[in-house]
Amino acid sequence: MFIALYLFFLSGGIGVLAFEPSWLQSIAAFVLLTYGNHALQMAVFYNSADLLGRDVLVLALSSLVALCLGSMAISRQTRS
Repeated sequence: MFIALYLFFLSGGIGVLAFEPSWLQSIAAFVLLTYGNHALQMAVFYNSADLLGRDVLVLALSSLVALCLGSMAISRQTRS
């Protein structure tokens, strides 16, 4: 929970990410919450689909990677 608050802040959930320094924006590009937060903000506040494809693609690919890694870990655990 402690780290989740910092990741939420870093993703732009508390402030506007566009107004943050460029080094912080570069780090936020690696936080997956950034893409979910951006998609939600664009849909709710601006009624826009700007970069929605990018946001959905990043979230879908990261979910697929997590699913594959989890299934590999479970299959390895059940074999031993």
